[in-house]
Amino acid sequence: MEKYRKDPLRSQRPDLPVTGPGQGGRIENAGRTSFIVRNLGLKKKIDETLNPRDAILQYAKEAEENPFWVTPAYAKTQPKPIFQAEEKSEEPPAKQQKL
Repeated sequence: MEKYRKDPLRSQRPDLPVTGPGQGGRIENAGRTSFIVRNLGLKKKIDETLNPRDAILQYAKEAEENPFWVTPAYAKTQPKPIFQAEEKSEEPPAKQQKL
């Protein structure tokens, strides 16, 4: 115990809670929201140069080879996938109803 008291890092007084506007690089204690922003939000570094479409498509090959979420749910009732056929309409594109 006495050894810890002589160590300046371990015996330093803790920072007081911040009240009011943030100061010294710390933000006010506002509850769960500030906790999430400080701790969890900072862990994920978002690469601004990465295209979101490319980020999703990088898993496309694995999802096709190893279907885990959707395909097993229909394995018994619909072993062969059946998709809706496209309908060709006589109306011009401007008059067609938007889906």
